[in-house]
Order: sequence, then structure tokens, then C-alpha cells
Amino acid sequence: MPQELKIVEGGCPLCGSRNGELRLAGLRDVENRVPGEYAISRCRDCQLHYLSTRPDEASLPGCYDTNYHVRFDRAVSPLMRGLFNARYALRMRRLLRHQGGRPLTSLLEIGCGDGNLLAYLEKAFPAPVELVGVELDARHIRLPEGSRIRLHEADFDQLDLGRQFDVVVMYHVLEHLVRPVETLRRIRSLLKPGGLLLFQVPNWNTCWRSLFPRHWNGLQIPRHQFFLDPPRLADLCARGGFRLEAMSGLMDPGDFAVSVCNWITERLHLKTLPRRAWFYLPAVILGAGLVAMTNLVTGQSGEMEAIARPAG
Repeated sequence: MPQELKIVEGGCPLCGSRNGELRLAGLRDVENRVPGEYAISRCRDCQLHYLSTRPDEASLPGCYDTNYHVRFDRAVSPLMRGLFNARYALRMRRLLRHQGGRPLTSLLEIGCGDGNLLAYLEKAFPAPVELVGVELDARHIRLPEGSRIRLHEADFDQLDLGRQFDVVVMYHVLEHLVRPVETLRRIRSLLKPGGLLLFQVPNWNTCWRSLFPRHWNGLQIPRHQFFLDPPRLADLCARGGFRLEAMSGLMDPGDFAVSVCNWITERLHLKTLPRRAWFYLPAVILGAGLVAMTNLVTGQSGEMEAIARPAG
């Protein structure tokens, strides 16, 4: 954590407008406890909700310390490992479905987190499939011995990969970006003709945000720079040079569980971080049925998955 976090007033990351309407102020980091108070505004021009009072770009790396959930070391129970692997299996199945039988020889994951998805895909895909990951801080990633995964510890926007890929995936990365349109345009240049971009982001329209306006998992104050709903997601893809092929809501009990744990730990003034609390896993398991029913009734899940291909 930097000793001094510089907080600034910023404009809309989607259209660049500074014509914002303040919607929520006095927000704090309830999950990782980065200091400072932040605010969310809605752009009057493109209607995007974004973090208008936020750390400046130079301060952002310090908002991802060892407490960030993909970085801290933790013993993973067999149950949790099974849940993670089930998520990876579903991601792979959807990816292959949208590939539509096209040959898959290379895949790039931007913001590969703990590296576990790539490790899962390495076991699932035959050796000719090249797997590449990019992560800003990869010190915590432990790949299997003899792994063929090529891992780059770098800022993606500054990295020269020198090649193109069949598929690029980003799981809960886009909303962290300061210049998402520029990054999407760069991703477009890295895709082969007809290549596939698959990404997931939180859904601003979810009911969990309404129930937990300051504790919703999708806020991730101050790491998430903006907040997408379906129309803004489509707009972002178009500005980045992509044709949105499909968009769907996903069931994610973790979204509900983290929101509840954020609320409980702050309300009870617990020192334990929400994702490390003993009641986190029970909240995931017990909340699964509730989340499935809520998604069915409201039609608005807490998480969206988008499939896009380069326009033109």
C-alpha cells in the first residue's frame, strides 16, 4: 500500500465527458480497506456510471496489495477447489460453444489472476494449444512444474506480444481499466481474423446492488473504475471496434456471498477481511438457490458474459 494515495476528480472512462451527475458519495473500500472516500457519478452524455472521485492512475497499483483476493495465500479446501473447477469447466464449455468448431491453437488471458484457469485449460487442451497469460503482478502465481503456459508479468497496455491469438479472455478485468476503449482496440489488433473475445463484468442492474448499495461485490471500491449495464456494455464494445455477438447473465453465488460478507464484517466491525471470514463459504453454498431464483425472477444477474468479434 502506498504511503500516500492521491485521490482526484475524473471524467467518464467511456466517452471522456466531465459532465457527470453525482449519484453516491462517501464510499469506502469495505473489502480490502484501502483508505479514502470515493464517489460514483453518472455521465449525462453516455449514461455510464463511473468512479468520479478515485485514485489517480499512478496510485492504482497500490490498491491491489497482498489482501487482494487473487493474491493472498490461502489453503483451498477440496470443496472450494471443486467449486472453482466447476466454474472453469463451464467457462471452457461456453468458450468452445462460441468457437463453433473453429480450430483453437492459441489463447490469451489478460489479467490471469492466480493462474488457475490457465492451469485448468492446460490439462483440458492438447499440447499444440498455446496458452499465454498476462498479469501485472505475477509473484503469487504458482504454475504446475513443467507447465507450457507462457506467463508475462507486465502492464498489458505496455506489452508487445508480437503475435495474434484465436481467443482472448478477460474475467472481471475490463472494469478495472482506466482507458477501456483504448485497451479494447489493442485487443482487437491481437485477434486473428474472426477471432473471439470473451469477457465477464459485473452487472450494474443487479438487485444485489440495490440491496447492498455500499457493500455490493461489483463495486470493489476503489479498484473498479466504471460500472456496466447491458446498453453500456454494447456501447463500449462498439467504441472498441468490436461487434457484440452475444451477451448473457450468469449465476454467481459468490457475488451475493461477498456482498453479504462485506455488510456483516463492516456492521460488526470485524477485523477479518470479508473473503477470509468463516461464514464466506456457507454464504456461497446457502445463497446458490436464492441467487438462481432471483436471476430467474428479475432477469438481471450480478454478472454478465459478453462474446464479441472484431467489427468489419
